[in-house]
Amino acid sequence: MKSDTIAKIIVLLITLVLWLHLTLTKQQSTDIDLPVVLQDLPADLVYDNSEPLTIPVTLKGSGFDLMITMLSDHFFLVPAGHMTYGRNKITVNQGDLIVPEIVSLDIAYGEEGNEKTIFLDRIISKKRGLELEYASTKDEEYFIKNRVDVSNHTVIITGPEKVVSQIARVKTIPLSRKMVDKNKLTVNLVQPSQLVSLDKSQVTLLVITSKQINRTFSLIPVDYPHNMNISVIPQKVSLMVRGPEEIVNKMTAGSIKATLNMSQMWINNQGTVTFDVPAGVKIIEYTPKKLQIQKNEQNISL
Repeated sequence: MKSDTIAKIIVLLITLVLWLHLTLTKQQSTDIDLPVVLQDLPADLVYDNSEPLTIPVTLKGSGFDLMITMLSDHFFLVPAGHMTYGRNKITVNQGDLIVPEIVSLDIAYGEEGNEKTIFLDRIISKKRGLELEYASTKDEEYFIKNRVDVSNHTVIITGPEKVVSQIARVKTIPLSRKMVDKNKLTVNLVQPSQLVSLDKSQVTLLVITSKQINRTFSLIPVDYPHNMNISVIPQKVSLMVRGPEEIVNKMTAGSIKATLNMSQMWINNQGTVTFDVPAGVKIIEYTPKKLQIQKNEQNISL
């Protein structure tokens, strides 16, 4: 029994060896998109395309040659020192194919042939300002009350012109009040794209504590749906707010939106007012607290 088992194993091994020999020596072909590497491309140019730079081909050779090729680096190496900004045409030949020296292959090109037109973008560097991101609404309110000075901070972005021109500002990681240490804030920057580089990865910002002031605004018009044929008495209210001086001083009665809240109007003929004020500004009080609502058709309170 033991000798029969050994014999079967030997036969199986011989069969496997013969199958491998036939497979590796038999002429075969495979379709593949071969990468194109641009050699000596000028330093101020870059291939800017969302798709890989490849050319579809059919490789023909023995199974051994194809296996070695797939297990090794394989690509077209195209001289690019003469190329310029804009559209360029590349042509590949079998002599441009980089594969191990022991490999012998034939190449057949697809419908696109052995030529390809590519667009080369130029590398530029531009200064950009910062855009602050916040971890939460409360953190945003905190940093509005305590202003973060970004006026003197810029970041140099280097990359393809097409990408850099679309980046208006460089964002920070979300800011939190817990990150503030002795009125300073060290924050990391978010890389806008994998295609660009920044001249710095983080910045230290100064947190300026703003002076808080109170201010009263009078005669703010109350907005309500006029198609409901109702009257509101009074039609204007007064509002007192508290907030950072530089924000509150820019506010006017016309810039404050007051809206009638009619959720209870059919019960008590009255409505309250909601206000839309800038972030960081707190509403202290407003008068009157309730407005009378009258239906014009009956000219009496509901």
